[in-house]
Amino acid sequence: MRNVKDIVEELQWVSDRISTQVRTLGVGLIAITWGLLIGQPQIAGPLPEWIKKHLLIIGLLALSAMVFDFLQYICAYRHARASLSEMEDKELRETEYDYTAWSYRFRTLFFWVKQLLIGVACIWFLAVIIPFCVRVVVGKSGV
Repeated sequence: MRNVKDIVEELQWVSDRISTQVRTLGVGLIAITWGLLIGQPQIAGPLPEWIKKHLLIIGLLALSAMVFDFLQYICAYRHARASLSEMEDKELRETEYDYTAWSYRFRTLFFWVKQLLIGVACIWFLAVIIPFCVRVVVGKSGV
């Protein structure tokens, strides 16, 4: 049987893993899109302009996800700091978690927004790159 403490610990661990994955995917997408935008792929020749436009948007979505990740942690810090200040002011050893505080609400909002942005960026990237790669491979093989 699980208790509240166990579930909270699991949620903290899972949310940390999600944030790590968002950062990894974000940095990876930024690196790949930047590399494709500034480099000249040897296999396919210059990228068509329509792909460059998509890659720029994908890179911006990934960068936006990273910014929301940062903002989430700023809000989390602010929320914890406010709780600590309240405890010190009132000389408390414990306090209730304030789920109505703006910092907690924005922290939660930013957690979901960054996941949405990175998910859209990844799906968009695959939707653009896979068909392009297939065309290059089919075109090179003469099929």
